[in-house]
Amino acid sequence: MAILYAVVARQTLVLAEFSAVSGNVGAIARRILENLAQDSGSRLCFSQDRYIFHVLRSDGINFLCMANETFGSVSEPPALVSHFAIHTIMVDNIDKILDRSDRLALLVDKTATIAVLTLSIILLLYIIVAARCGGITLPSCRSR
Repeated sequence: MAILYAVVARQTLVLAEFSAVSGNVGAIARRILENLAQDSGSRLCFSQDRYIFHVLRSDGINFLCMANETFGSVSEPPALVSHFAIHTIMVDNIDKILDRSDRLALLVDKTATIAVLTLSIILLLYIIVAARCGGITLPSCRSR
């Protein structure tokens, strides 16, 4: 297996993660994401022990994977390029999820507004009826 660990993150916020190995790979990957300079290149490679961490950065999204050292050299990971060809689809999907979250929040706000409006109308109607019927217990309306 060539790719042993992969993560998709917006800056340092992990959005998706895959691990085919156990250990502290996730912690190492998060440390790499935290230490990336904002102005560094769009493709980076880091070597540690017998593994290579490949990073692809695009539109604020970081794609990081850990591969065996035989998967590609630090200077040029040719096989990695084909694995990251889906990055545009992933970015679109993440944007769709964020848009859906915004729409759900708007729907919740509208529902709360409707509920408050309905309760306000009911309360207003009760106050009007109570005023016409002589008080809160509606004494003059019961005898009719």
